[in-house]
Amino acid sequence: MAAQDSGTVAVLAEKPSVARDIASMLGATSKRDGYWHGHGYVVTWAIGHLAALAQPHEIDPAWRQWRRDLLPMLPEHWPLVVYEKTKDQFEVVRKIVNSPRISRVICATDAGREGELIAPREPATLDWDRFTWPEAIARFARGLGAAHLGKVSEARAAGERLEELKAATRKAGEELFARNIRVLRLELNAWIAHVAGQKAASVALMREDAELEASTPKHPVTPAPTLSPPNELLGACS
Repeated sequence: MAAQDSGTVAVLAEKPSVARDIASMLGATSKRDGYWHGHGYVVTWAIGHLAALAQPHEIDPAWRQWRRDLLPMLPEHWPLVVYEKTKDQFEVVRKIVNSPRISRVICATDAGREGELIAPREPATLDWDRFTWPEAIARFARGLGAAHLGKVSEARAAGERLEELKAATRKAGEELFARNIRVLRLELNAWIAHVAGQKAASVALMREDAELEASTPKHPVTPAPTLSPPNELLGACS
């Protein structure tokens, strides 16, 4: 692992694509073999299951053959095995979480009950105010709902907050997220104009939005940054 300042926080994600997204939001933009680092964070990932429960024959060679007289097969302990396909990444994760330069480890894997068995969620340990994208999605959704209900003032307030979030994101150097927030802002403005009966303005805004969204780099797993694709909504506003 590259040298880090004392107190670096390690984040373990479920898979590489999720780790990349988390690293981008945290400002950990330097890529290394098996992890991202920067801005006080090291973000690494699992690949499926880094370790698995040993097969019966790996616990006791006699259990390779299933025979009634061997049942029940009850080992004294349940060992974990690291297999060839995951051993390299397992070593990366092991070295990171055991490094003396790491002050704490955040488990950012599956938030379901299986994930909770690995480590409990600790939302209070992150400065969530630094991350504008989640709030932008929520503000956009609320603003869009308000526009559809004819609550124009509420929709405009959501749009104003999106503008503030875009400015804060750009100031933090997160140009791609700022661009995505602008996509949300334009789309919301288009719907506000549509509800207000300003058809020409609505179509113009949605066309601008569609062009911006089409020219914005996409994540292969999450192909669009918005809840409602602008190209589809352009037809609805026309």
